[in-house]
Amino acid sequence: MHEGAAQRPKVSSVAVELTAYCNQKCSYCYNEWREDGGKSLFDGSQPGPRQLERVRRLLDAWDIDHLTLTGGEPCASRELFPLLDLLRERGVGAQMISNGGLIDDALAKRLASYDLRFVQVTLNGPSRELHEAHVGEGHFELTLRGVRELVSARVPVVGCIVVTRQNANHVGEILELWEELGVRHIALSRFSPAGYAASHAATLLPSRSDLIAAFEA
Repeated sequence: MHEGAAQRPKVSSVAVELTAYCNQKCSYCYNEWREDGGKSLFDGSQPGPRQLERVRRLLDAWDIDHLTLTGGEPCASRELFPLLDLLRERGVGAQMISNGGLIDDALAKRLASYDLRFVQVTLNGPSRELHEAHVGEGHFELTLRGVRELVSARVPVVGCIVVTRQNANHVGEILELWEELGVRHIALSRFSPAGYAASHAATLLPSRSDLIAAFEA
């Protein structure tokens, strides 16, 4: 236990946006500031000890059980592994939310060395066309590669599906794809029209009948 832990408030979980930069353009994303290309005060892809020092101060102030790394795309940040080193040093568990598109064999093996609780990756369609209708062109195969590399490296994967009006009738097929990829833990998330995503509510917000169809898949 880190020195002084008994005096610090106990916090179960904290989420940190490691970078505002993302390699995808998801229509359901809430991050409004992503439109500046990730050039924000929170952008850990830029030089300088930004989020790392912020997290260090959090760990000094709070007794945290585990921390979720998100973004943006955390794998795009140069602070990812220094931060994982810090969490391991402090005995704090870690999990990550990623689109998987930047994860190759080398990165997956490096992530495996940190004993992550899980990496959550989202697939929004069983086909290139449907998935990329949500995230932009050229990302379906990259995400599949990332998931396969994580599974091969024995990094626990949680498969996420953001249920929208466009994919609600295909949830069963997406679940079958997750099974084929070797992923057994699934999170279903209804599209939420918050932040940037609010501009796509008319085309993405599922109706009650859409949701019933999705959860009966």
